[in-house]
Amino acid sequence: GHVQYMTGKVDQALQSYHRVLDDANISSEISDIEKDYVHLVYLRLGRIHMDRNEYDLAKQVFIDSCNKELPTVNTWLGIGKACYYENKFEDAEDALAEANMLDQRHPDVWALLSMVCLQQSIAKPQVSRKDEAEQSFKYAVKMGCSDEILLEELGNLQVRAGMGDPRF
Repeated sequence: GHVQYMTGKVDQALQSYHRVLDDANISSEISDIEKDYVHLVYLRLGRIHMDRNEYDLAKQVFIDSCNKELPTVNTWLGIGKACYYENKFEDAEDALAEANMLDQRHPDVWALLSMVCLQQSIAKPQVSRKDEAEQSFKYAVKMGCSDEILLEELGNLQVRAGMGDPRF
């Protein structure tokens, strides 16, 4: 599946990843190494669905990973992203809080949390969360957020929310 994904054969990778997860669900005895591998399969499968804008499917994959494997910051971040892009900002914030409990230094969690606060400020200007958005943004930068797409989207959202770009 990983080779297929890396070579651009995403549909074939999708089938391979589903086959791996089906086999993992059938097998009752999985070694620790296999568990780590299965976790990576969940993350990649969720990523494929996110890339295809299939947010509900992505969210379900990440939730399955949390239920069947040990939840990680990346699975909770995946749930948060899926909820964010479904405009379910409260659910996104809950998932990001879970991610943050596992790793308070993950820059993408802070960046997405900033975006959630900004979206909520735009939706309900009377309940501004711009201060929280700015603080979360500062943590994202301090922790080394390097996801250019996420940072660009965040910058555009900051301007749209009337904040400007707090980096300056």
